[in-house]
Amino acid sequence: MRTANIEREKDFCGASDEWNRFFRFELVFVSLGPRYICYIHSLDKKTGDKRQNTRKIVCKICRGHGHKADSEDCPAFCREQSVLCFKGPHFVFSNMYRCQMMHSGLDFTSSESAYQWQKAVDLGRPDTAQRIRDAADGFRAKALSKDLDSDLAFEWRQEHGVRVMEAILEAKLEQVPEFRSQLMETGSAVLAECTHDLFWAAGLTANQAKHCKPAYFPGQNMLGKILMNLRERHRNVNNNDEKYSSLVKPNKEYYHLSYVGLVTSCKNIRCATSNGSSIC
Repeated sequence: MRTANIEREKDFCGASDEWNRFFRFELVFVSLGPRYICYIHSLDKKTGDKRQNTRKIVCKICRGHGHKADSEDCPAFCREQSVLCFKGPHFVFSNMYRCQMMHSGLDFTSSESAYQWQKAVDLGRPDTAQRIRDAADGFRAKALSKDLDSDLAFEWRQEHGVRVMEAILEAKLEQVPEFRSQLMETGSAVLAECTHDLFWAAGLTANQAKHCKPAYFPGQNMLGKILMNLRERHRNVNNNDEKYSSLVKPNKEYYHLSYVGLVTSCKNIRCATSNGSSIC
């Protein structure tokens, strides 16, 4: 068997030598038992030397040629840009994070379960909704939602998905202390779910997104946008509460003087009544 392979190699190599005269490329055959792998090297027309096999580099973010995603030549790259990326059940910002919360008067183990349950209810599938609610975690709940009609589920997401997600995350903010505290601690950082979902997530990995300008995200990053809007809204509410509390801060001296004045008035009224004079 090995002798036959060697003879075939000689035949092929001889043929490649003949082809080199006309087509200016070299065939190199590597024997792997009964199989052959063919490598083609282009040759320089003048010298006949092998050319370096150069591949076109395409940026995975901007789709430009000649640079990588983490290169300064990429218009999407910004070293000063800091994106807080999250993915999976270990990140509190993820819908897969396991937590006890209530939605529509029912208990759920994650915001993902609550979202998928609401979708099944709105699409008229109470049986699927119950199985989603009984699911062990968000991953199982999302898998069960695949039983819903895909076209109807897509239309529901386009019309109601963002509004429902906002309401669920609002409830999560009020009921899950670690979610509320960590969200407020992010400051003004850009939040992005780093999965390949092109609607809820950025459509990039964490390494690709951490120094990427948000305008170049392939995905819409709707979950990140909802979280950032929720953060700003509650920050403004807290600031307004602090301003209001400082404006209506009780003045002890004022209240003491008012009390003294009220007591004095009551005494005068009592004296006038005992003397038989009219108050009016």
